[in-house]
Amino acid sequence: MDDKPRVMIVGAGLGGLTMAILLERAGIEYHVFERSQTVRALGSATGLGFNIMPLMEQLGLLEDLKKISKVIEHTTIFKENMEVMKEVKLKDNKAL
Repeated sequence: MDDKPRVMIVGAGLGGLTMAILLERAGIEYHVFERSQTVRALGSATGLGFNIMPLMEQLGLLEDLKKISKVIEHTTIFKENMEVMKEVKLKDNKAL
């Protein structure tokens, strides 16, 4: 009987593909399952917080990511009625 772990990854999004890269580097067998038949742009943006940057660096993706990224300088948090609750200045964060 084979005692090596095998991992099933459900979803080929950012999290699933990151997990696949880490498992590949660790030599652990995995299978990625994705519902979509084709790869396509979804027309949305993905925000990555400063706390994820060490992982991107570890994966060797940080410099390429920086080349195609735009810094979010601030964000606005709204109530249900669209009244502004808070403005957050992200550019002031030293990690950026």
